[in-house]
Amino acid sequence: MTEKIMVKLNMEDGSKIVVFDRLMSDNSLGKLHCARNIYKIDKSDSTVWQVSSPHDEFGDPFTNIWIDEGGDLLAYRWDGGSYSINSTTGLATPRGFLR
Repeated sequence: MTEKIMVKLNMEDGSKIVVFDRLMSDNSLGKLHCARNIYKIDKSDSTVWQVSSPHDEFGDPFTNIWIDEGGDLLAYRWDGGSYSINSTTGLATPRGFLR
């Protein structure tokens, strides 16, 4: 992958979770491509999962990720939505609206 990385989290198992910058994307690759911009990458640089959520059809990319005090992986989307991300599957579940 040669896209610009906005945020990278190094995980304890040696993998990393990255957010690729698709905020100003022209949508030429489609809305799903723009919306699914978080990846878990293993130690060999292979993709373990690509984020997905029930709201990807709108094409709004994620802009930040973090680990909360309880160890949960959380993400923020450009449209103001916050999500919990399952660190095993990449499924993003809406948590609330932050804007």
